[in-house]
Amino acid sequence: MAITKSKVLIIGATGYIGKNVCKASVKQGHPTFILVRSLISADPAKAELIKSFQESGVTALKSLVSAFRQVDVVNSTVGGASLVDQIKILQAATEAGTIKRFLPSEFGIEVDRLELEFRMTDGLFGDKRKVRRAIEKFGIPYTYVAWCLRRLDNIGTFTIKAIDDHRTQNRILHIRPKENITISIFQVVSNEI
Repeated sequence: MAITKSKVLIIGATGYIGKNVCKASVKQGHPTFILVRSLISADPAKAELIKSFQESGVTALKSLVSAFRQVDVVNSTVGGASLVDQIKILQAATEAGTIKRFLPSEFGIEVDRLELEFRMTDGLFGDKRKVRRAIEKFGIPYTYVAWCLRRLDNIGTFTIKAIDDHRTQNRILHIRPKENITISIFQVVSNEI
């Protein structure tokens, strides 16, 4: 029996990480939707990227309400300046009642495990913690992705694989290389400086 693939909405699909997540979603056979702001058409490179996504089967949507009616999973890849805006998205998702999983823009350090002196209440880490608490408050199933030193195409692949894996629901998915690979990366980088 064939496994039904989740329908995925990617918010921030034209960004640094988002385009890789979008490509991975299409490659893995998920019905894929992207939320597109009207401002995008002013940026030729982003407009071209959206066109290429559409040619590969991605559906571009302009309304969040419309998007929530068509998808199961929301994967946010918004940039740092828009992290807190995800709380509004969560409110809308709660009202819609159709979202089975939310993956916030979490790619990087696991913010709840930072040492106390680094637990800033404002800035990037503080914003990520605010979004986490909102997700938990609204009761939307989630997966947090903590990613360290991996290729961008890998982050897309592993993020999309996680959405239909029940083991990652309400959990933190750690994606990081083995210690010897990390050391090799730092050796290469330190020799280039």
